[in-house]
Amino acid sequence: MNKATILALSTLVGRVMGLVTAPIDGYDVFTPEWEVELSPGGRTVTLNGTIEEVYQQVVQLNPNYEQQSSTVTTSSSQKQSSTPSKVAQNASVMLAVDWNLATSLCGGKWQATSVRRVREGIGYLRRVRGRPSSLAGPSRCGRVSCAYNSAIWWCNDDLQPKALSSFAAIADGAQFLVKRCVEWMNPQPEAFGGQAFHPSGWNVIIRKDEC
Repeated sequence: MNKATILALSTLVGRVMGLVTAPIDGYDVFTPEWEVELSPGGRTVTLNGTIEEVYQQVVQLNPNYEQQSSTVTTSSSQKQSSTPSKVAQNASVMLAVDWNLATSLCGGKWQATSVRRVREGIGYLRRVRGRPSSLAGPSRCGRVSCAYNSAIWWCNDDLQPKALSSFAAIADGAQFLVKRCVEWMNPQPEAFGGQAFHPSGWNVIIRKDEC
């Protein structure tokens, strides 16, 4: 697929995202940018939209994306079964530091949405290879996942543009909220909303939304 098609896809998504309302009054909405690797070790493209929209664009650009990703995942798992790679070790350390220092808010003004659908959104964020980036803050939010009226938002309150190491960084924030707001509860709710604050100036919001 040529550059013109990629541009057309991203432009269409950008127009749709322009109609989205920020989750916090007074905040601006940005369309998330994703630097995506189309195949293992292959070329990267920059796409816009939610992770579900980006995934659809990726599959259009590379119909074999899912199969190639599964092959890489299986191969990597076999290699790591005996000795974890340096990347895996570093990721574990970063995850512990990042979210052990995070704070969270469950409920409140965040309208509850399906736990099942949120987990599906987290799964999408973990399936796509690449890096998300946002405009400089403060007070800017981008909707990174939305399906069946369940949304995951990524907000930047830093004065600088934000680029994360992978989509999993946002997925980890959403999973942190699932743990705090759902798995620690007895009985566990089927719907919830909340916000997780990362110590480096960005946060993740889960709430009901129109999509």
